[in-house]
Amino acid sequence: MPATTEKVVDTQLVLTKNRRLLSLNWFGGSGSLLLIGLVSNYFTLGWATSWPLMLALLLCWGLFLLLYWVVAALPVRALTTQPEHDRALNDAYRQNWSRQMVIGSYMLGVLPLVVTLTTITFSIIYVYLVLVIIFCVYLVYDLIRERNFEDRLLGEFALKTTTDEDRFWRYAMYNNPSDRRLFVPDRVGTNISLNLGRPAGKIIGGVTLVLVLGLLFGVVGNLLALDFGGGGIRASATTEQVTLKAPGTATSQIKRQQIKQVRLLQQLPVGAVRMNGIGTTHFALGNFRVEKRAAKLYVAQDTGAVLLIRTKQRDYYFAAKQPQETRRLYRALQ
Repeated sequence: MPATTEKVVDTQLVLTKNRRLLSLNWFGGSGSLLLIGLVSNYFTLGWATSWPLMLALLLCWGLFLLLYWVVAALPVRALTTQPEHDRALNDAYRQNWSRQMVIGSYMLGVLPLVVTLTTITFSIIYVYLVLVIIFCVYLVYDLIRERNFEDRLLGEFALKTTTDEDRFWRYAMYNNPSDRRLFVPDRVGTNISLNLGRPAGKIIGGVTLVLVLGLLFGVVGNLLALDFGGGGIRASATTEQVTLKAPGTATSQIKRQQIKQVRLLQQLPVGAVRMNGIGTTHFALGNFRVEKRAAKLYVAQDTGAVLLIRTKQRDYYFAAKQPQETRRLYRALQ
């Protein structure tokens, strides 16, 4: 006999599916905080240093907004034979996820202000880290609480409405070309999955995979080049310009006439704040804030020789793995 699927649709549930969804107006506050923080970053750090952070934060905030729209657009789920219980499940599901998207947008929106205040008082970053930990603990608690609520409510019914979708779920992934939905609710729990059967789902899944693998190999490759590469942090000088290079960060070319001061230090100044780049016990690469000035670092730590090149706009710090290379560049620039 051919398999048949029976779907029960509660029209009242469809019409009132988002009645406990948090208002979109909540994103106005986080968006305002984000814009204020980005403007402060621009005036504090300058365009060259702040634009990667500005772009990343705007995209992440837009992602929270997109996920909120996905939650609002998801179809209702008829999981029991009682409309009032289905309504309670769907209302709790949408309120839970929309609340998480809103709170997440505020955690992201305040980050630029934290970056600006960190250049004044470094202890602010510890306060923000505590807030991030609290937020992560809350997310886990909220998901567990929502799952327990669903289990308790569904446990009261021996008869449940089921749908014939098992054949489309393989290895925790949903692949159904006949389903027009791009995002679908998981069979169990309160998560959301991507429909890989849709062309857009394949594109999003493929791009996500490439980005994750690219980030993984890019970071690991740069760290391996720093640790084991023969020419990790290096510099060259001509009569016209100085070139500083290192894996994982952009190359800097400094015109000779732009150089205002050259100094040889024993170590990097204490209190350097990383804006974006790599900061470990062995290396400091990328954009930093050093002594209240924008700085670009190409530094191998604890070598005993750090070269400071000061221009009008920013400072450059260079320290090769071999301190004699740093001293050689210092003599060439004197």
